Amino acid sequence: MKSLNRFMMLVSAVTLAAVSLRAAESPFLYGIHDHDPDPSEFLNHIKSGTGGTGGWVTATVAVGANTNDFSGANFTALSNAGHTIICRINYGYYPDGTIPIAAKYDDFATRCKNFVANSSGCNLWLIGNELNLAAEWPFDAGNSRFNYVSPSDYANCFRKCYNAIRAIRPNDKILPQATAPWGGPYGSGTQNISGTDYPHDAQPLSWVQYENQMLTAITNTGPVDGIALHIGSRGYTYADIHSTSTFGSLGLYSSFYVYKDWIDFGIPPALYSLPLYVTECNGLYYWKGGGPPGEDLTKKYVAGWMQEIFAEFNRHNQSAATNGRPIFRCVNFYRWCSFCDGWNIDGASNTNKAQILADLDASVAQLYRWPTNVTSTNPPPAPTGLTATVGNGSVSLNWNSGGFANSFKVKRATATGGPYSVIASNLTTTSYVNTSFTPNATYFYRVSAVNANGESADSNTASATPTNGLPDVIVTAISWTAAHIGPGTNVVFRATVKNQGAAATPAGVTLGVGFLVDGVQYSWSGGYSSALAAGSSVTLTADGGPSVNYWTATAGAHTVTANVDDINRFAEGNEANNVLDSNIVVYVSGYALNTGGNAVGNFAADNFWSGSTNVFSVATAIDTNGVAFAAPQLVYQTERWSNFSYTLPNLMPGRAYTVRLHFAEISPSVTTTNDRRFHVSINGSQVLTNFDIFAAAGAKFRGVTRSFTANADGSGQITVALTRGASNEAKLSGIEIIPPAPSIASWSVGGGTFTLNWLSYPGKIYRVQFKSDLNAASWSNLAGDVTGTGAMVSKPDSLLQAARFYRILVVN
Repeated sequence: MKSLNRFMMLVSAVTLAAVSLRAAESPFLYGIHDHDPDPSEFLNHIKSGTGGTGGWVTATVAVGANTNDFSGANFTALSNAGHTIICRINYGYYPDGTIPIAAKYDDFATRCKNFVANSSGCNLWLIGNELNLAAEWPFDAGNSRFNYVSPSDYANCFRKCYNAIRAIRPNDKILPQATAPWGGPYGSGTQNISGTDYPHDAQPLSWVQYENQMLTAITNTGPVDGIALHIGSRGYTYADIHSTSTFGSLGLYSSFYVYKDWIDFGIPPALYSLPLYVTECNGLYYWKGGGPPGEDLTKKYVAGWMQEIFAEFNRHNQSAATNGRPIFRCVNFYRWCSFCDGWNIDGASNTNKAQILADLDASVAQLYRWPTNVTSTNPPPAPTGLTATVGNGSVSLNWNSGGFANSFKVKRATATGGPYSVIASNLTTTSYVNTSFTPNATYFYRVSAVNANGESADSNTASATPTNGLPDVIVTAISWTAAHIGPGTNVVFRATVKNQGAAATPAGVTLGVGFLVDGVQYSWSGGYSSALAAGSSVTLTADGGPSVNYWTATAGAHTVTANVDDINRFAEGNEANNVLDSNIVVYVSGYALNTGGNAVGNFAADNFWSGSTNVFSVATAIDTNGVAFAAPQLVYQTERWSNFSYTLPNLMPGRAYTVRLHFAEISPSVTTTNDRRFHVSINGSQVLTNFDIFAAAGAKFRGVTRSFTANADGSGQITVALTRGASNEAKLSGIEIIPPAPSIASWSVGGGTFTLNWLSYPGKIYRVQFKSDLNAASWSNLAGDVTGTGAMVSKPDSLLQAARFYRILVVN
């Protein structure tokens, strides 16, 4: 199937909301590393300070690669308390590696899938950890060494795991590993296993180079849902946080400002819209002091460090909300566990625990939230990385977005200095295929980004010399005949086709268009075989199909698809832009349902109900004398009873309708007033309270109606619900949803014509009548009835010298 371009065309438009089953993430930044042992003591400080809102937890598990292992983890104790869990899935720990050797990538992906499928309380998954460090590489018994895990190696493993997890948890987020700050480059060396040294490869990249190459390799094969980072300072003082010292020739921060390097150099700008998750954060040294080995043993936690860390992240986030930089959603401190390693916050060995928790309380009191209403106050930054690649009859352009771009413009010139002309605008992706050019001419391209605040500067310049021209046909519009569409209308589609390529379509070859509704082909156009010159357009009408050349309309919202050159009869410069979609909504004119019974007269069989399945019927004659708008007698002889509701769809959203309910008391259990009393609500508003059919009708086996005005909701639905009241059960015999009587909205006089205007409903036929004397016995018809469209309709009449009085009838 060729790629889809989206286009909205009015019969009536439908807006669909995407639905996610993913649990909401904590809106605050505060979090802790370790789910086991239970970190609730730390997390309760967060809940207390935020008024009961949870924090974040980094959980780490090692799952192996046994494809027959279906065990999972239960995080519900933490998630039910309102906390958001990020579970890091490792293959193992040293010396097994946080991901396995390449031969086990497929098995590891399957094991990750099985683990996630059998886990609860978590929707964010992290694959592996810090593989820019040799200590995290898997020991390869086949060659007795620790092999370098390159960014592309990791990307290969990640994509397999991502796809496997998404197959069973399509709404979950899967994040790539966090790279270790200040790790690399370094040479080859050895690592010890049980007293024996084994060689490890060199790692040639700095931490930001590794991160950038890893993310680039990952996004070359598919999506990624967020970015995990490890961030720390080299010490616990204010000066350690804000130090601008760097690592020699690398020019990278050796302080907490490593977070700036991650963003500036590690994360490709095209990914700036992704959320950032700090899954580990500390001050390098043990919180309690005395380590780690090889570092200054006098360094330890200093009061206020945690408060300034949160404040710095918040300052960044507030700026990022308007300048297109990525936003941090959590800061999870490493770590809680009192016995896992020396960085424990919990435990008697950490005499600074009370101060750390006091600083946590002070930080939480600031209620630092990650921004959700991210709005740019400036034009977007210029796109980066523009490339131009010559293809068969095309030049393919690709670039990176700097963030906060709503759309892009592609500009072209025949000289590097310009002038540049816009050849494409309102693009919402970071790629474009140019198919209109003169072969063997050199073209220069630039791209700019646009948002509500203006246009960016141009990107870098890329050039290309296309060698051959081909046609490139696209659908620019979809239309149809049958001006007024209702259920049962035969609809014939048309497509306007443009050749935007560099050569004409081949003469004598059919330029076909297939027409589909909701993915099913109903018709096609196959009668045009003339050459369509480059730059020219033609409108093609369906003239055939699997059985007929039309679609018989059904009620509801539908997607109409036109696919030009649908069976690839000739080569094009771009084969991925032949499809256009248009939305069409077919509204019903109303409803008449025999509730609890079969079709009778203009009343359809029971439908659109939910709740009680109880129905009842009698053969006893029903008295309908004097009943306003009485239904056929058979309607009153049936009923649905108990608690139930009817949801009637495909009405015009927001429009008023008459809801007419039909009742008759036919139950053997009801013999007098007060034997049955129940409630009725329409769209949630109660319209009848303890309604007593017997009392309203005056007798048993006598019909009675009640009418109300209700507006269809935003989805075009009216819901009628019946529930038990003071006695017995609710019941209903029939229901009608009817457009109200027409009301003249306005009138005008001009050019010797008097014109009436009124709001119409689809499928209704309106007849305008007049009298010159209100006392006359009859009305006369104006010639020609008017079919309702769902919008305002008009009827003109020639002006005469005598007065005229008008009325409008609905005749169906």
